[in-house]
Amino acid sequence: MRSVVDFLWPPACPLCLRGGPDRLCDTCRALVSVLPADERTVVVPGCDLVLASVPYEPPVRDLLVRAKYAGDPHPLTALSVLFAELLPVEDIVADVIVPVPLSRSRRRRRGYDQVAPLARAVATRMALPIEGRGLRRRRGGDAQVGLTRAARRRNLRGRFVCVPDLSGRRALLVDDVVTTGATLEAAAAALRDAGADMVVAACLFRTRAVEAQK
Repeated sequence: MRSVVDFLWPPACPLCLRGGPDRLCDTCRALVSVLPADERTVVVPGCDLVLASVPYEPPVRDLLVRAKYAGDPHPLTALSVLFAELLPVEDIVADVIVPVPLSRSRRRRRGYDQVAPLARAVATRMALPIEGRGLRRRRGGDAQVGLTRAARRRNLRGRFVCVPDLSGRRALLVDDVVTTGATLEAAAAALRDAGADMVVAACLFRTRAVEAQK
């Protein structure tokens, strides 16, 4: 599978497309706006702490758009490296990493889950296990894009279920973007129902919708 991906998208910086490793080159890395430390925290019900590192803006936003909507997994390696690099691990206490999953239908259409490599990168940096089957999405619900915060919360209420018993464990919930916090809130509720003592969430991107809620 990897050889096919390398043939279609040879290793290179995903922004300037110059040859090299699958990560941002120094020139493109300098284009990434990083949120100041005092702006990285987002308030989301059910989460003890929510952290985001990068504003959801061009040019780096376009890499996630390519991965999610253009069928191009190539940028995910670079985004994962960036995510693990910027994550303030000194602020996180956790025993297990739980990625926010795609629905099965969307996973089949896309062929991959864009959150999975983000979770793996963080797991490597923090030397923590991944509970890959920890959360599952129940069927139903509309797409979240374009919905208001209230509509997102209604759409996601009860949508996640946590299969394993997390009693006494502290979970690090990983997702790509925090927009209104509705997805994290619903996912955190499922982890709490499974007995998690603490839920910390980490996302690479934060949208302006989050800023509007402050």
